[in-house]
Amino acid sequence: MSEIELSERDVTDLKTFAGILIPGSDSLPTIDRLPAYEGLLRAAVAACGYSDDLIRAAIDLLPINMTWQSIEAYESEYPTSFATLAVLVSASYYMSPRVLAGLSYPVNRRQPARPDEFAEEFATGILDVMLEREPFFRDPLSPEASAHVHHLTSQASDAIYPTTTLLDGKNDD
Repeated sequence: MSEIELSERDVTDLKTFAGILIPGSDSLPTIDRLPAYEGLLRAAVAACGYSDDLIRAAIDLLPINMTWQSIEAYESEYPTSFATLAVLVSASYYMSPRVLAGLSYPVNRRQPARPDEFAEEFATGILDVMLEREPFFRDPLSPEASAHVHHLTSQASDAIYPTTTLLDGKNDD
C-alpha cells in the first residue's frame, strides 16, 4: 500500500497521461467521461505495492506538455516510471463499473467455481508469474496499514462502491 497524497496537479497530470494512453472507443468511455475516476485513481495508488518514492519520481518526470510523442519519449527514457504510471491509470480505468459494463464484464458471478475447476485452472500455470516474483505488499494487519485503509475507504467509498447497480441504468459511473 502506498501512503502518497496526490495533489490536484498530480491528479490532473495522471488524468492527462491516462487520456493519452486510454483514448476510449464506441463502447468504452474516455477518462474525462468517468466522473469517479479521481477516486478510483486515488484508490489504485493507495492499494498498489509501489513505493511512495517510485510513484512520486514517476509523476515528477512526466512531460510538461503531454502528447503521444512526448509520452513515447517518456517511456523510452524512463521505462520503469512509465510502467508504474501505466499500471496505476489503467487499473483505475478498469475499476470503473461503466468500463466493466462496456466490456460486458460479468460483475456478479452466479455460479462459484467448484474446487476441481479451481485446481484445473491453477494447473494451467496462470499464477506462476505471480508466485515467482517477490511480494511487494505490507502486512495488512499492521497498525499503519489498518489506519491507511480506514482513511482510504472513508474518502473513496462512493467511487469504489456505487450506491446503484449497473442493472438499473442509473449508475453514472
